[in-house]
Amino acid sequence: MEEFFAFCIGSVVVLIGLIILVIYSIYNSFQKSKKKIEERKKKTIEDLNNTANSYKDNYIRNRYEAIYATTNILNNIIKYYNIEVLVIFLLDENNKCVNTKVIIGDTTKVTFSTDEIIAYSLENNAKKLIFAHNHPNNISTPSDIDVLTGAELLSKFEEHNLVLSDLIVCCHNEYKSVLDSIRFKKITKEY
Repeated sequence: MEEFFAFCIGSVVVLIGLIILVIYSIYNSFQKSKKKIEERKKKTIEDLNNTANSYKDNYIRNRYEAIYATTNILNNIIKYYNIEVLVIFLLDENNKCVNTKVIIGDTTKVTFSTDEIIAYSLENNAKKLIFAHNHPNNISTPSDIDVLTGAELLSKFEEHNLVLSDLIVCCHNEYKSVLDSIRFKKITKEY
């Protein structure tokens, strides 16, 4: 009986040890996987900024050139990550891109300070700005937040002699301008 009891206790100890080993292995595997994902995300964001910066000194004369540039910049984000990203092109009076700014959001929104964008624009001697972002849900229709943000930007930019040239929503092969939406046109009449 004592031998059976000792055997049972020994078996339980071995079983607990195996369970701990399996849990540790799963945890370790999860941490390695998490680290690889973070490294890939960091690399993608670095590539994103490098691609955005490559547009400095190029001319972005119209919406289609802005869409093309944004698509190039956001391509990997749209493919691999379910996050919203805002790309801002700062242009001089001749539509030459003097700088870019990339702001990473989360799965539902990207947040920024309008005052910081204005200060950044003035530091870079920008006269016009094009905002372009993706919607992770792949619906290119401008959201209510997009429309309200566009109206706020338009109003605040005018105070600083800045022009909001466009605010574009990019989703895979579909693009829409917030500034062209009926909702935007209605709300800006109220401002």
